[in-house]
Amino acid sequence: SSGINAEYGADAAANNEMIQELTGRYRITHRNQPTIAFYTFLNAKEVVNCATLSEDCKLLVAGCQNSAVKVWSLTRNKIYKMKQTEELDALNIADENIIDMIMDDRTGTQSLNLHGHIGPVYDVSLNYNKSLVLSCGNDCTARLWSLKTHTQLVAYRAHEHTVWRCAWSPLGHYFATGGADRLVILWSMQHISPVRLFSGHLGDITCLCMHPNGNYVASGSSDRSIRIWDMLGGGCVRQLTGHKGSVTSIVFSPHGHLMMSGDDKGVVMLWDMSNGSHMASLSNHTDAVTSLAISREGGTLISGGMDCLINTWDLAFVVDNYETELANEDTLINTSKTKETPILNLGVTRKNLVMGVGTYCPASGQKT
Repeated sequence: SSGINAEYGADAAANNEMIQELTGRYRITHRNQPTIAFYTFLNAKEVVNCATLSEDCKLLVAGCQNSAVKVWSLTRNKIYKMKQTEELDALNIADENIIDMIMDDRTGTQSLNLHGHIGPVYDVSLNYNKSLVLSCGNDCTARLWSLKTHTQLVAYRAHEHTVWRCAWSPLGHYFATGGADRLVILWSMQHISPVRLFSGHLGDITCLCMHPNGNYVASGSSDRSIRIWDMLGGGCVRQLTGHKGSVTSIVFSPHGHLMMSGDDKGVVMLWDMSNGSHMASLSNHTDAVTSLAISREGGTLISGGMDCLINTWDLAFVVDNYETELANEDTLINTSKTKETPILNLGVTRKNLVMGVGTYCPASGQKT
């Protein structure tokens, strides 16, 4: 009972922090331009393949060409490791501070390296409470890592070729992977073998995103299509076509009624999930759209690309006026350009601060 109360106390503290952040939320509009914080990897060209930010944008995880998975804390809070078994046995589980006591203060670090993959890592994903990291890569595996023990927990093997993408479900129990074998595979943390195999794409799986209700997974492919898969029934319930290039990024609105997708031609498309219809196309990128993010209230869309641009779109205006011809001056709130740094990933904090990460890629002949 006391142990449960301690865990409840930790959850309550986290909830209080969330409420404070939500209270100070900044609404992005044409008058209130977005605030963007951008993290740049230096001297890492052809070293960092992928990166992701935690849901609260306080952790950064990167997958590297040398097979490593790297984790950084973006705040003053360090990453701690659990104490050894002998030390844990000596603790009083009834102590109200048991959650903090199980962590070893001597192991605090601002960054962490995880090794286990054989070959490049092509995607990484954090679960909702930042305790687990999922990674996938050239060795045809997806690997599960614990940020509590700093170790690999499981290596999932079912793909026959490179695994390009991985994504957690909203509550973290299930996750999906997609690869060069054109399969989307659904996994459960309770089983080493796949829960479902989704087949139908005619090209590599290039992006994945779980629906907010946790019942569907969206996959984008180099075959220029998007498929929505029913995790319970196992079938394809939507096939969306219209992109003229490989689909490179997907994101759902917070309520799940809308989906946005980007392609390697620089076009962002808006879809109505109730009937699978195409609502609008947004175009201000000159190269592949690599990441999409939504503001917390769902009224603003942020897109980042290989052209080093971060575009902020008035999604609410697009939805309200999608039946009319839309001009960029009406839909585009802001455009920001990084210094020769293509965008790897974007996130939005609870206060609607836009966070981004990318690798500095100077023009040929310049020093890094």
